[in-house]
Amino acid sequence: MINQTHIVIDLETMGVGSHAAIVAIGAVRIERGQHAAEFYRRVDLASSIAHGGTTDASTISWWLKQSTEARAEVDGSQQPGGLYDVLLALSDFIHACDEPRLWGNGATFDLRILGEAYDAFHDPRPWDFRLERDLRTILELYPEAKDVGDFDGVRHHALADACHEAKQLVRAMKAHDRRHTIAAGSAARITVVIEDHAEGVHLGQQLAGGRVVAAMQGDLSELSDALEEAEDVLLSWGCEATAAMARAAITKARGQ
Repeated sequence: MINQTHIVIDLETMGVGSHAAIVAIGAVRIERGQHAAEFYRRVDLASSIAHGGTTDASTISWWLKQSTEARAEVDGSQQPGGLYDVLLALSDFIHACDEPRLWGNGATFDLRILGEAYDAFHDPRPWDFRLERDLRTILELYPEAKDVGDFDGVRHHALADACHEAKQLVRAMKAHDRRHTIAAGSAARITVVIEDHAEGVHLGQQLAGGRVVAAMQGDLSELSDALEEAEDVLLSWGCEATAAMARAAITKARGQ
């Protein structure tokens, strides 16, 4: 999953319905788990309304309560583009990669509103509907992925929001791939082996129901870094007891 290409879309709007007037679009492309490219455009509100975009009082009231920096997204203080021109630019951004998965924050918000905007111009949507994904769903499955540290930038700025959500998505996909790796085979496991004799272990050797796929030989001080890496992996998989054994070996190796 993480080796695929993903694009996280975030919209700022003046409404919450499926035809809400768009005032800013932010997007982040993720390639092989890495932040690869960004897209950001502000949209002229009058242009959005002229092409069927709707506003509602509750959303306008909500914007008025936000910070001065956040309100700059919608107050017209910076030169916005026409809706159609911005959509064309976004299409180019999406088409720059092959069949990316598109993520919105909610199954009926970002991608639905964006799709309706393309429909208003009778232009094809620049993605296959089968590639639409919902960030809220994957974060409910992997709630630990929500914690990616402090928010960087201004909240409710379309690009800053998209960057934050992209970090959450990458963390969730890593958790998903780890779970999938464990579930892929009933015998899947990590075995930490500490040998005191000279021969150590060798590749292909059968141990504890699994097969050795990586081996190192040497005294404990030479193996401590490898053990530390193993401990991190074991903890990420929830194998606290085995990780504790690795930690004990690290302590012994370093004479602590």
